[in-house]
Amino acid sequence: MKTQSRQVRAWPVVCGHAVPAPGGTRERLSRVLRQSGFTLLEVMVALAVLALVGLAAIQSSGRNLMGMADTARRDAVFREGRNRFYEILTREMAKPEDRRELNHWGTLAPEFPDVDWAMRKVRLSEFSGYRLEFSMKDRLSNGQEQWIDYVLPH
Repeated sequence: MKTQSRQVRAWPVVCGHAVPAPGGTRERLSRVLRQSGFTLLEVMVALAVLALVGLAAIQSSGRNLMGMADTARRDAVFREGRNRFYEILTREMAKPEDRRELNHWGTLAPEFPDVDWAMRKVRLSEFSGYRLEFSMKDRLSNGQEQWIDYVLPH
């Protein structure tokens, strides 16, 4: 008994598509090749969309970094102002005869020469005592103000 081997003839694959062997028609091969891949317009549209997404991500991260820097500056200004406030308060509280005059102003130089501060004493109407208002105004950040209030018993 003789076994006969079958020879299976596979079609070659071009650009992911099986195309007929060279014995096939040229028109069929050319049609398959034209239908595979992306057109130049599709590639350009995809690149434009990718560029827009990248630009939006860069702008968003830039805004976040600027916001973080602004918050860090405001925090540093507040800490320096609070230190100045407590320095004046402890100095003035050491001499009770001078407690009548607690109106001061200045800048937070040398650390923040562009930040003005003012402290004033306001009499409380609810009960006997005073409220010290300490305000800081930053000329670099559109005049943003921060406040510290402290109540002094009479």
